[in-house]
Amino acid sequence: MSGASADILSAIQSIWNSSGISSQFTAYWSAANIAEYVVLCGDQAEGAHPFPYCVFEMQESKVVSRMTTGTSTKREIRHTSCKFTVYARDVGDADSPKEIAANLILEITKVFGGHHTEANQIDGHAMSNGHILKSQYQNDLAIMEDVEVYKWVVRYSIESDVVVKA
Repeated sequence: MSGASADILSAIQSIWNSSGISSQFTAYWSAANIAEYVVLCGDQAEGAHPFPYCVFEMQESKVVSRMTTGTSTKREIRHTSCKFTVYARDVGDADSPKEIAANLILEITKVFGGHHTEANQIDGHAMSNGHILKSQYQNDLAIMEDVEVYKWVVRYSIESDVVVKA
């Protein structure tokens, strides 16, 4: 993972934490689980992770443009594909796992883009080595994993402007 990818990961985590999305998930958890687990997992959840939860994954970054801004500074515009996957299960609530996942994906789109009434909170976000230019919603898809578990995936393309060593 490049420094720019690590910066994007840090930016996603920072925006997630400041947005309050986690509380939408932990409303379904016990107090003991809130203290022990995190909502936003990297690549996969641990063991007996409580439902619902979210997995964040990033694919490769692609350099789409290079430029110089001085004699010793070079910049790159990069596109990075990423996705959030919400896993929901019947938790004894009135809502079905599909409804829980749909409601939580809606909260994610309010913050990261793709919501029908809310502007995303990520465009222009400063990183330690550049900034995020824009987050572009790509698509979302609901998948029934088994009788009790539903997952909903939302994909984004993140465009960033990063400084690279000359």
